[in-house]
Amino acid sequence: MRADDPPVISPALALALAQALARGGARVEVLEVVGERGWLKRVEVLRGVMRWQKGDPVAALAAETAGLRLLGRLGLPVVPLLADGPDWLLTRDCGPTVDSLLRAAGQDAAGVGRVMRAAGGALGLLHKAGYAHGRPVLRDICWDGARARFIDLERFRTAPAGPWRQALDMAILVQSWFARFPQAVAGMDAAAAAWAAQVGPVVCRRVVVLGWVLGWSAVLAAPVRWLKPGAREFRALPLTLRYLRRFQGAVGQQQA
Repeated sequence: MRADDPPVISPALALALAQALARGGARVEVLEVVGERGWLKRVEVLRGVMRWQKGDPVAALAAETAGLRLLGRLGLPVVPLLADGPDWLLTRDCGPTVDSLLRAAGQDAAGVGRVMRAAGGALGLLHKAGYAHGRPVLRDICWDGARARFIDLERFRTAPAGPWRQALDMAILVQSWFARFPQAVAGMDAAAAAWAAQVGPVVCRRVVVLGWVLGWSAVLAAPVRWLKPGAREFRALPLTLRYLRRFQGAVGQQQA
């Protein structure tokens, strides 16, 4: 077996996979057998304007497969790729998503901080190795109680990422946080400090610059926030930009 071959899966899970592929079903489906749990993800079916907005779904799944294989081989924090085909992939379950964990944690500040430090540190490890996730939102990070890992790498590129793409990753994580928790900052501060400890000052400065350069986006999004007050991502833009502009100060306070 080559070093980049996927892990061997049990006969029981292999059978469950074969049965699921034969019958078809939801785009994302959990497969569970005794002692083993995996997630089957099929290529997304897009039509009309959605295909124009999201791009080629086959290429997106291929990018995710390549990303999981590459980053897994390097020991970086992604879920293990167990098996894959031309229009599907199977990954090992690595715990609930950070989004669901934080909603369950409620006002438990210590629990929120622990999860977000793990998430920020995982993103920092990815960036330190020279890569970017592409869309590291809270629902695309899993945590098993000890380690955070990334899923959904459809926007991943195998080519090395420079400081700007890595800074944009952090900006996306910040927006994802404020879309879910507009009244809280401490959890995001914990993630930012853990991330900054891995990447160093150059990328941190890029984050601050992004906060100013992207200022126009809040102006353009204002009509959407007015017309669709429930659009959390647009509603979070002003909070996100404000946080990015003071990013180095927030990181410094956490690391002091």
